[in-house]
Amino acid sequence: MSINESGKYVCVLTTEDDQKVRKDLFIYLRPVFHTNGSLRLKIEDEKHPFQITASSTKVLRGETAILRCPTIGYPTPSIIWYKGENKKLLELESSKRYEFRGNELIIQNVEDTDEEIYRCVAWNNFSISVNGTSSNERFTATLDQKLWNLYLG
Repeated sequence: MSINESGKYVCVLTTEDDQKVRKDLFIYLRPVFHTNGSLRLKIEDEKHPFQITASSTKVLRGETAILRCPTIGYPTPSIIWYKGENKKLLELESSKRYEFRGNELIIQNVEDTDEEIYRCVAWNNFSISVNGTSSNERFTATLDQKLWNLYLG
């Protein structure tokens, strides 16, 4: 089975006496990062396989930068973007310069202060049942990418 096959399926069975029985089947998938190769992904610590580092992005000062968070999952993951290092993480909010479009962060008119680590945190929730006990769990995955501000002067 491929990670692209997660989602909701409907199974309709016809019994011997022509009764139709419909059941929903859910194939859940925690957030994972999936790319076509344009963004290289690396697991830095095998103990934390859902904390990923991506290849850096380079952009000219004054131009627009587009950072991608190539996550998939079921239910569809929510994404939060941060700027900075671990102890100085700042959650980004939509503004004139920062725009969120699907899984992308768009930074308008890149400045020197934009040269930083950007982190996307993708998360979703679903119920897990083990030995008859169910619990609603939150699953997360993080992706860090460095934005380099180039100046041709």
